[in-house]
Amino acid sequence: MMTVHRRLVLAIILAFAYWMPHSAFAQISMTSAVQVSTALGAHSPAMHVGRDGAVYVSWFQANADIYFSRSTDQGQTFATPVRVCRQVTTNQYTSLLQRAPEFAIDTKGVIHLVWTEARVTSASDVWYVHSTDSGKTWTPPLSIMDPGDSANYSQDFSAIACDSSDNLYVSFLDNRYIMAKTGKHYRMHIERSTNGGQTWSLPVIADKLPADTSGTCECCRQDIAASPEGHVYIAFRTNMTTPTGDKRDIFICRSWDGGRTFDSSIRCQLGGWTLDACPTKGPHISLDLSENLFIAWNDARDDMGKLVAYFDMLPKGWNSVLPNYSISNSNSQTGHWPYVAVSPTGLIAYAYMPGESLGGPIQFTYSSDGGNTWNQSRALPGSAGDNQSLPELAFDARGHVYAVWQDGAANGIMCSAITGLNIAVAPTKVGLPPLFYNIGPIVQLYWLGQSKLRLFTWYRVIVSSGGAVVFDSTVRDTSVTLLTLSPGNYNYTIIAHTVVDSSVASSSFRVGALGVNPGEQYHPVSIAYPNPARSGMVTVSLPDAKNIDVSVAISDGSGRIVRNITSAISDGELVLNLQSLASGTYQIQITQGANRWNVPIILNN
Repeated sequence: MMTVHRRLVLAIILAFAYWMPHSAFAQISMTSAVQVSTALGAHSPAMHVGRDGAVYVSWFQANADIYFSRSTDQGQTFATPVRVCRQVTTNQYTSLLQRAPEFAIDTKGVIHLVWTEARVTSASDVWYVHSTDSGKTWTPPLSIMDPGDSANYSQDFSAIACDSSDNLYVSFLDNRYIMAKTGKHYRMHIERSTNGGQTWSLPVIADKLPADTSGTCECCRQDIAASPEGHVYIAFRTNMTTPTGDKRDIFICRSWDGGRTFDSSIRCQLGGWTLDACPTKGPHISLDLSENLFIAWNDARDDMGKLVAYFDMLPKGWNSVLPNYSISNSNSQTGHWPYVAVSPTGLIAYAYMPGESLGGPIQFTYSSDGGNTWNQSRALPGSAGDNQSLPELAFDARGHVYAVWQDGAANGIMCSAITGLNIAVAPTKVGLPPLFYNIGPIVQLYWLGQSKLRLFTWYRVIVSSGGAVVFDSTVRDTSVTLLTLSPGNYNYTIIAHTVVDSSVASSSFRVGALGVNPGEQYHPVSIAYPNPARSGMVTVSLPDAKNIDVSVAISDGSGRIVRNITSAISDGELVLNLQSLASGTYQIQITQGANRWNVPIILNN
C-alpha cells in the first residue's frame, strides 16, 4: 500500500512576519455618517444587505427593547425605526453585554431575528421573531427552546444563519452540563428549522473539543454561517482548564449535514491566551462563494501581551487554518471588536476599534487578492473622540460595502457607505514551474507556487495509474512524497487554487523497477490560462519548451479528438484559437518527439 508524507515549508511560516505589506490606500469614498437611530443608549447593531439592495439594521435600545430600520437608497437615509419587541425582563444584563439581536434574510426576503432574554423564567431563552414585509411588522416572540430546557437551563449569545433552501440555523451557549453537574463549562449548541421558523429541532451539541475540561466561553459572543448547500460553521471562544490556568482560544465547529452532526472543532488561534478578564468579544466569520471561511477575532496571546485583531482563513474541506495574520499590527495599537465580510467578487473587508479603551474611530481596511495584501487602515467617519465600537460590515451585489457601528458621542447607531474599492480580479494564472522527480524508490514531486500568493494558495494533487487514482489530496506545501509506487505509467494533475482563481498542471511519468526511469524523470509543467477560457483564445505555458514545432490534439470529454493542429511554441508559450469549439471540458495533448503534455481546459465560448 502506498504511504504519503506531506511536509509544510517552514520558510513559508517564518515568512509570516513580512507576508502582507500594506499598500497605499486606494481612492475610496466614504459617505458621511448617517444616523440610523437617535435614541439615547442605542447599542449592539447588526446589519445585512437584502437581495433587493436594501440595507437592514437591528439593535437594542437603552431599555433593551429591540428596534429595526432599513435604507432603500444605499444608506443615504433610513426609515423611522420600528420596535420589533418590547423588553419583558427588568434585567438589562442580557442585552448590554453584546447580546445583539442577530438576524438573517432568506431567499424570499423574510427576515428572521433571534436574541436571548429571560422573558418567562429567571433563565434566559433564545427568542425568535420574523417579518414578511421588510421589517415593518413582526410576529410575536416565540421561544425556540423545549419547555423542559426553558425551565431548567439558560441560553445566551444566540446567532442565526440561513441556507439557499431557507433552512434556519441558530447557535447559542447553553449551561445544561453545568446544571446537571456533568461539566464545568457552557457548551455550544445549535437548533434548526426546516419550515421557516414554525418549529425547531431539539438542541445538538456542536463544540467537539479535545478535552472534557473544555467548553465554550460563557461570556463571549459567537457567530454562525451557512453555505447554500447547508454546510454550517460556528466560530466561538473556548474556556479550557489547563494545569497552568484557564485558556481562551478561538475554534471553528463545522457540520456537513445541516447541523445534525459536527466534526471535531478546529483551532484557529495559533498562540496561547491566558485568561485575565471576561472579554465578551468573540469571533466573526464570513463565507465566500467557494465556501472558504474568513475569520476575524482578537486575543491577548501570551507572547504579545496586548489585544490584537487577527485575520485567518479556513479553505473549504481543510482541517486546519492558514497562519494567523495581525491586522492591528502596530506596536502601540490594540484591536477590539474585529469584524470581517467578503463580497461576491472575493473582496474582503475588515473593521476594528483601535486603542486601549473605548475611543474610536473605527478603522477599516480591505484586501482584493484573497487576503495576501491589505490596504492601509482608514478611519470611518467621525472624530477621534467619538467613542465608536461594535462595527459590522455588509456587501451589496455591486461590491460596495456598508459599515454600521455604535457611536457614543452621537448616542445612537451610525452607518456609512464605502465605494471605489478595488474589485477583486482573478489573476491570469497561478504559477506552477516545472516538477522534478527523484530517481530511486521514492518519487518526490516539487513545484514552486507564485511567491506573492504563497500563504493563500493551496494545491490539489492527483496521481493515477491505469485509470485508478492512487493519490488524491489537498496540500499547502509545494511538494508531496510518494512511497512504494509499483512500476508502471502514472499521470499527475496539480490544481493550484487561490480565493478567486485556479490553474492546472498535468503530465505523466513512469516508474521502473528502481524508481522513475532515466530520461523520463523530468517533464515541464503545462498551464492553460485563462482557465476557464471565455473568449476561445487559450495560452498554454511550457516554461522549458523554446521555439519548437509541436503537434496538438484537442479531445472532448468523451476522449474523442475534435481537432488536430500543427503549431509552434515561441518563448515557452503556445497560443491556440479554440473559438469554434462548443463550451465544455477539453483535453489539450501536445506532442514533440518523445515528449508529451496533457492540459485540461474549460471553454465558456
